[in-house]
Amino acid sequence: MASLMKIPLWMSIIFIPIIVSSCGHSTGNYPKYNDYAKSGDPQIYAKASGQEIKWPNFTRGKDDLAPGFSYTLFHSTDKKLNGTFRSDFKGKLRLPYNVVLETRGKKLPELANEVRQAYGRFFRSGVDSVTFKVYQKRYWIEVRGLVKKTGRYLVKRNETLDRVLEMAGGINGDINKDYFSASLNQGGISSLVILNQYYDNSANQNPTWIGGDLLTVSSVDPMSDEGKKIPFVSVMGGVNKPGQILFKNSADLFYYLNQAGGTVTSLGYSECYIYRKMNKKVDKIQFNLMDTDSIPVVFPGDVIMLNTDIRTKGDRWLDRLVSIASLISTVALLIIAL
Repeated sequence: MASLMKIPLWMSIIFIPIIVSSCGHSTGNYPKYNDYAKSGDPQIYAKASGQEIKWPNFTRGKDDLAPGFSYTLFHSTDKKLNGTFRSDFKGKLRLPYNVVLETRGKKLPELANEVRQAYGRFFRSGVDSVTFKVYQKRYWIEVRGLVKKTGRYLVKRNETLDRVLEMAGGINGDINKDYFSASLNQGGISSLVILNQYYDNSANQNPTWIGGDLLTVSSVDPMSDEGKKIPFVSVMGGVNKPGQILFKNSADLFYYLNQAGGTVTSLGYSECYIYRKMNKKVDKIQFNLMDTDSIPVVFPGDVIMLNTDIRTKGDRWLDRLVSIASLISTVALLIIAL
């Protein structure tokens, strides 16, 4: 899946000199795609571009009780205490005889002790015979926004994001044409992912659900501040459909040229460039399209510029002479006319 946003011709004419005038020197010290293919390092893009999807790390709380867990309660002499009960979205556990306990973030022994203390007033003896155990570990999450079925769902701790969106009926819109984000709030910690990028990556990274999570799907305007987070690659000059293409992890240069409609016939293979913003400056990387060992790895934000002027110096001088001759002929005709 890759989205293409066409750049108008007038923007290309203005954009090209701006890039060229603001870039640094041409460099040969850049990651080559052949080297990446041989090393197979999946983090090469994330290391260089900072585009790695990052979710909060909740591994330390994997043994904590969470909203959505269900518990079994049993006592041999009171049938009202026998059953399975689930904590709500906020972590409240409602048990018989109007006993309400907070479960979020606690360990099972701590909560079991609170259960026995709560029922101690109902038993003269035998409260220690109350059995309380975790029955199922599922996590309440709420999905809002541009999905077909908003609501709350019970998920596994490691449920994938695409599976959660599938539970909610999928995105309410066309992700092949438009852009969408998923913002996640987990216990006051917020994170965001561009869903177009998430679906395009072959090795998707997924959040860890902790219960009480709020997931909101929204549309993204590429021209907005949030839209600036969309990882585009711009292809200009020398292609049939210049424009912005959604970055795809591990895709080579030819993938982007193909998405841009392929190259034109008058392509200058030896004068190809990538303009890349690195360390607060723009580097100009020159490569030869016919030399596979020189082709660079493409990063998010790169501008691929292909030269279409393949004339020799002799051709240029000939063009100048033709222009001069045409001018002289025009002047001569004007003199004759007078």
